[in-house]
Amino acid sequence: MNVFKLYCIIFFFILNGCSSQINSKVLDGLSYSVFNYSTDDFANIKVNDKGIANVTAAKFIGSYESSGEYCCISVDLAKKILVNYDLIGEGRKPIHKEKQAVFLNSNNEGSNAILHILPNENFIIEFTNELPEPSEKILDDFILENKLKRNNLDDPSSWRLKNE
Repeated sequence: MNVFKLYCIIFFFILNGCSSQINSKVLDGLSYSVFNYSTDDFANIKVNDKGIANVTAAKFIGSYESSGEYCCISVDLAKKILVNYDLIGEGRKPIHKEKQAVFLNSNNEGSNAILHILPNENFIIEFTNELPEPSEKILDDFILENKLKRNNLDDPSSWRLKNE
């Protein structure tokens, strides 16, 4: 009986050690892009105080603007992702804010970190090995969930396919 307890204790510590290694995964040297689907301008966008990007407002709900691609940031998948940014208000006066981003899929890995800015200052971060592209699915899901009205899309060839 004592041997069984000893095996259980050892097994517990092995599992505990493995899970802490998995949870402390850091993705280094990521290229960083921002897609803005909202109708607000954003400046000085940082992910956990790393990287910096500026992006103008989408012309309407259903379109997007891109920041271009920046290098390089690191992201610890075990920690919350905080987005620090300046929201450009009326009179072009920046209002500094901070908000938590949601992982699109924290199990994904890749060389690109894509920050999707949705209406009402909602942030989704995605990791991919694909080229950074806007996601029609992410925007459609958000619009449906929040019962927003969508205008016509920009050129459909510039969007990632819906099933991705």
